[in-house]
Amino acid sequence: MNTVVSINNVPVRFIRKREMLHLTGLSSSSAYHLMSIGLLPKSIKISEKSVAWLLSDILEWQAKRLAENGVSATEAANDQEELIDPKTEPKKAIAARKQRIPKTDHRRPAQKHATANDSTKESSHD
Repeated sequence: MNTVVSINNVPVRFIRKREMLHLTGLSSSSAYHLMSIGLLPKSIKISEKSVAWLLSDILEWQAKRLAENGVSATEAANDQEELIDPKTEPKKAIAARKQRIPKTDHRRPAQKHATANDSTKESSHD
């Protein structure tokens, strides 16, 4: 029996916390705060110790945030650069990051240390 649960002919997909945070761009504490005040969809208990979110709820939340800022979902999708998943394409991700981040020298400048000769010159007064 292969029954796929769907809402409005869209298959239901549960996503876990990591993916929800990735899709929303929120920190964990911000996400839970927004859920507590009703500004982010609440999680659904999927087992005794596990929760998940409906992907459709998170996508709807994204669309609302874009609309509130006067951006259509199509415009947002067209404006984004090609995303590279570091898990599946690590070499490409590293190369892309190197292109975006200018190289800088973070080493501390060399400091001149006082020597015994320097201290004797300063302390000797005629």
